Amino acid sequence: MKRHPSDKLIVFALFMIFLTTPFLSCVTASHNTNYESKCLDFDTKIKILMRAINMPSSVICIIKNDTVEFMKTYGYKNFYLRQKATNDTIYSLGSVSKAVTAVALMQLYDEGCFDFDDDISEYLPFNVKNPRYPDTNITFRMILVHQAGLNDFGVKLIGIPYMLIQAWLKNNSNLLIEEMLSEDGKIYSKRYFTRYGPGEKALYGELAFILVGYLIESISGQSLEEYCQENIFEPLGMDNTSFYPETLDRTKIAQSHISAFQGLIPLPKYNLKMLDAPAGLWTNANDLSKFFVALMNGGIYRDIRILEEDTVTLMHTKQYPNSNDFLLGLMFRCRTTVQHGLGWFFIDVFGLELEGHTGGAPGYSCHMYITKGKNNETVGIIVLANGPMLFPALISSRIVIKGYENILKLIIEKAGEL
Repeated sequence: MKRHPSDKLIVFALFMIFLTTPFLSCVTASHNTNYESKCLDFDTKIKILMRAINMPSSVICIIKNDTVEFMKTYGYKNFYLRQKATNDTIYSLGSVSKAVTAVALMQLYDEGCFDFDDDISEYLPFNVKNPRYPDTNITFRMILVHQAGLNDFGVKLIGIPYMLIQAWLKNNSNLLIEEMLSEDGKIYSKRYFTRYGPGEKALYGELAFILVGYLIESISGQSLEEYCQENIFEPLGMDNTSFYPETLDRTKIAQSHISAFQGLIPLPKYNLKMLDAPAGLWTNANDLSKFFVALMNGGIYRDIRILEEDTVTLMHTKQYPNSNDFLLGLMFRCRTTVQHGLGWFFIDVFGLELEGHTGGAPGYSCHMYITKGKNNETVGIIVLANGPMLFPALISSRIVIKGYENILKLIIEKAGEL
């Protein structure tokens, strides 16, 4: 379905009006305005923003007082087939998967399997050492907060074909990371390690959380999927959640879309394979809200405890308070600072103080944040979408950045009404 150029012009004009007038405020009506009309105002604004940034569908969830107070779906899980999304529609979480993987590892910490300052090499079948700092251990704490001195951009071009073949064979993912980081590995390179020593500087990346997944499997004796199903997903009743999308009801999975040439291009279904632990989880808003409520409630969801309260507190604590993440700061045009808890981060962006995680995969976008409402109450926000990822400094257009900014601000205002 091709959009007429005038259609895009109208949407853009409405969007600019939206940004430059009091239209942004959800509470512009008189005190006699009923709840339904306020809800309609919110819905209209969200739909305009989605249209402006080419987002086919989204699910918005607001959590207050450890309870889901609002959950609503907008748009189409398959834009061209006009299939409407629902609260059960499944999306890729992208890097929000890291928060789930971190909880799985910290459950093993609760069981006394390791300490956060232990050398991870003691729990793996190979040594992981920065060749520039061979006598400095890389610890569990460091990999959970992206402070291990690992570099995602050290891949040698000559090794890419081999990596692609191994990554496609799911059972060989652990072998591949070993061959990348072990000195005896076939595609080992010093370039996988930064010039900074372990613990010196935060640099966001995927390699650390691939190691988190490997550690879970090495310590528990189960695959990452088996462990998470048994210890997180099944206890919480997350029946539509998996690292393996092929095991889920494929009719519920939102079609991934990318925006190009003023239109939407659907992508084929895919599995990230080697990136399961850092970015490969699939779920819906109903399931993710249960996990998020547990993290907002000291590790408990409806009397089901998935993590000890002290461990949740540690997860939500800045581990290296004087260390700002260089890469994420760069992505946000160096206008903000990002600091890390355990599988968790803290960011001040768009004038909002947020903690939690954000993520994206080709054709998907996900945000899971805790913030403060207008009455200083704690608010949890989930946004799942099969639209553009947010790359504030690298790829996203200005209208996409402003669109996401206003969606987040609208949701926080909406939370104040509930």
